[in-house]
Amino acid sequence: TGALDLISAYFEPEVVKDLDDKGFDVYVGGANKTSVRLHAMDACRLGRPACDKRVRQAFNLAIDRDSISDNIWMGYAQPISQPAFPMRAGYNHDIEPVYDPAKAEELLDAAGFPRGADGYRFEVKFMNWMAGTPHFMALAMVDMWDKVGIKVAYEKVDISVQLDYLFRKGGREPYDLAQYENAGTYPENDPFTGQCNDASAKLCYFPYDNDKFYELQAAYQGEPDPVKRAELVRQGLTILVEDPLDVWATTVPQFAIHHTKVKGFAY
Repeated sequence: TGALDLISAYFEPEVVKDLDDKGFDVYVGGANKTSVRLHAMDACRLGRPACDKRVRQAFNLAIDRDSISDNIWMGYAQPISQPAFPMRAGYNHDIEPVYDPAKAEELLDAAGFPRGADGYRFEVKFMNWMAGTPHFMALAMVDMWDKVGIKVAYEKVDISVQLDYLFRKGGREPYDLAQYENAGTYPENDPFTGQCNDASAKLCYFPYDNDKFYELQAAYQGEPDPVKRAELVRQGLTILVEDPLDVWATTVPQFAIHHTKVKGFAY
């Protein structure tokens, strides 16, 4: 008949809003999240601004996450400033998303990047393969960074191109900024698995240099108690906000939508 009874998937928020307005029951989950990777150790190796922690903090402080959630995701996404899901163990509820462009400008000045005659401090290149709403998120972030004097050259590419740069094929280097989707498959919001501090392309595609983080990683991997593991996760997330690898904006919601005649459905 073409009638909708039940569906669970990722949708553009306009589609969800239309069904919501028509009286369908809409359940929202936070199955994915996107990040803009700042490639900190690559930045140090290549002499880029994001080598400085203050610059990476400024990239984060310049982002109005509430605006992205309300205007791009139409209120369905949750603002986040840590690589974690609010509904899972280990999420650090003491970390609130902060939007402070004035502080971002202060940090950029302190890092030695004042505005030039053209109003810009420096220019970076930003690569993104993701289409749909994450693409519009990326464009919004470009505009927010522009307001604090960071000029961003944005390129929308096929995923095969972005992977070539991620894996450094043929001598390619990752762009200053690159957007990725993170499925959050670890139930404890585990920030430790897969992270390493070896900048070799063969061993570590997302290298990170923070000794305290790796002390927590070792403790987490040897801790069987889930409550203690969750506390170690919270501490690790605090480090990743104070010394950021990424810019986090919102969750990427997964929706379950069903007609009101469907009874007993749980999501």
